Amino acid sequence: MSVFGSMHRRRRGRRFGLPGLRAGGSVSARVRLTRLERQLDRACERYELAIAAIDERTRALQRLPSAREIVRAATSDEAQRGPDTHGPDSIRLSSVTFDDLRALGLSVTQSKRVLTLRDEGLLPSTAALDEVPGIPRSQLLDLKLRLRD
Repeated sequence: MSVFGSMHRRRRGRRFGLPGLRAGGSVSARVRLTRLERQLDRACERYELAIAAIDERTRALQRLPSAREIVRAATSDEAQRGPDTHGPDSIRLSSVTFDDLRALGLSVTQSKRVLTLRDEGLLPSTAALDEVPGIPRSQLLDLKLRLRD
């Protein structure tokens, strides 16, 4: 429970400017005070729930890496791989299949476009993959690293 919730309960009568109603007073004033106390209790509960949700979101955001860390990790990975090197599991562009392209992360449409252009002789090398419509630059870079001529 927050400090606010316990504090309001101690000052309940004074908060509404009705300090004498606890000891005596009319029934309607006591009913009104009770109704106001319930409303205040509900408002405090909502306040405490909102604060707990904000605290939880703040903790979750603190666990996320910063944009600077993400960029640093991405650039260090690219520097280690090198732009022109192909890994041991690279696939020849001339023999790549639809399933290979899907496994490399291309969509059905993107895979069909690559195979169609290759079969028509419009993709002589991996450098020509830039001409395939509908493939984002980030995906092209990864595809070029995994395919070879």
